[in-house]
Amino acid sequence: MFKQDAAIIHDALVRYWHLPQPVHLSDSLRGGVTADVWLVTDSCGERYVAKFIYDSRSAAEAGLRTAEQVEANSDLVAGAPLRTHDGELTVMLPSVPGERHPLALLRHVAGTPAVLGPEERADLLVDVQAALARTHVPTAHKVFDYLSDDSIDIAYADQIRPILHECVDQVLTTEGLAWGTCYGDRPEAIRTERGIGIVDWGGVLHAPVLWDVAQWMRSLEREEDRQLFLSAYRAKTALPAGELTHLGKLTRLCSAHELRFRAFRVLRADHYADSRKQDAEAVMSLARAFGVRLSN
Repeated sequence: MFKQDAAIIHDALVRYWHLPQPVHLSDSLRGGVTADVWLVTDSCGERYVAKFIYDSRSAAEAGLRTAEQVEANSDLVAGAPLRTHDGELTVMLPSVPGERHPLALLRHVAGTPAVLGPEERADLLVDVQAALARTHVPTAHKVFDYLSDDSIDIAYADQIRPILHECVDQVLTTEGLAWGTCYGDRPEAIRTERGIGIVDWGGVLHAPVLWDVAQWMRSLEREEDRQLFLSAYRAKTALPAGELTHLGKLTRLCSAHELRFRAFRVLRADHYADSRKQDAEAVMSLARAFGVRLSN
């Protein structure tokens, strides 16, 4: 697997950002599935996070702009980016052979990862959705195009693609859904001195706002906790009363999204060796949930 050279990251930070010198990079932090991440410390002891993102510049900057606006227009801590001395959100650096990818520098959110209880999770989602309603970001990730695109090869395509198309059609033909900018992923929450913060906005997308309700709910393991979360959210949300009757459709869509993502990786297992087993197991499990049994 490709891993960006820390020396290239260091040189770019010195060149493009106004940071007191010298700048020190830690050993790389645990990144997500699409980024390499380092803790950065300047000569004054201020800390930041450098994130090299294996995605298009437009997709990366959609999430960065959203975090920037959320922090500017709400009390939420969102790990907003620091712009370069030219006012840019990212700089493009050489990556895998023949390609370039964006580097961003983020504000470090001091705190500890937060395991949120159902009610606390619901409170955070209500705050996030209120903040997102005040953002004006053209989101690069169009989830329905992603699920409907048959031009990209995935594992078990003949069995999985009908699932994807069915889930997309079911949502797109539902009238009256409220649409908006969504956080897009399971919550990456941090407990800080100012309260609960939420970082890693790389999954930002335009979708029915129930997308986040479904994602945050399905990431809870116990059914009891899912129902507590839903009850707490229902009591505080500004969504119309009938909106939540369509939650099951969005839950299926979120599961289909993960199935599509994992199936892409399974077909390219040599490129995703660190999660090869996890990806394969997830594809089998998700397909079974849709009533489809895949052969190993």
